[in-house]
Amino acid sequence: MKNKILWGFTLLPTLVTCVVIQFIEGEIPVHYDALGTIDRWGSKYELFVFPIIIIVMTILWKLLIGYFSKKEINSKDEKIIQEAGQNKKVIYYVAVGMAVLFSILHYSFMYSGIIEVQKGMETMAIDINSVTNISMGVFMIIIGNMIPKSKCNSVVGLRTKWCMKNDVTWAKSNRFGGISLVIAGLLIIIESLLIGGFLSTIIMLFLLIIAGVVSTIYSYKIAKDR
Repeated sequence: MKNKILWGFTLLPTLVTCVVIQFIEGEIPVHYDALGTIDRWGSKYELFVFPIIIIVMTILWKLLIGYFSKKEINSKDEKIIQEAGQNKKVIYYVAVGMAVLFSILHYSFMYSGIIEVQKGMETMAIDINSVTNISMGVFMIIIGNMIPKSKCNSVVGLRTKWCMKNDVTWAKSNRFGGISLVIAGLLIIIESLLIGGFLSTIIMLFLLIIAGVVSTIYSYKIAKDR
């Protein structure tokens, strides 16, 4: 069932795009500058770029899920079995979250491009920056709630050399990192709704960097204390 849900979210953008392009004639906007002005037009078939990216990402996530599934099945160590099973679940939710995030971005770009063509606009019909940032904020909140549930591994979670020192440093570091991501996600959503535009994207990147730096420093401190 989970596999069907993941692939459902993954393939839906491709199916929607196949339908939508039947009603598009000529070129569409495919790139914008920092201020939202259209600076390149291209073929309507370029709309398949995002769906292809989503499919490729899901394939990569499925390979990782398969890797942990094999560890879960082949290992005789109960600890390794539990860790592999838990990491497999975390990766699954991350995979679904990314598929949904990129799908929202794809639908937004596609809708904006169609409106721009119909109305002869030279700038974005909708604030793509705000849509992107709010979606990213929601995704960060989801990830922030998931990584504390992960077990020590080299694929998902906060993976500094300090937090991977042992199970305790991993658990504490990823719990703190998860909280940092949730806070950053909430702030990103708020500032995107209040500010919007390209400035909102700069603020989003700043908040993500701060969350990453603070979490890394915390993992270093935890490792040194132990």
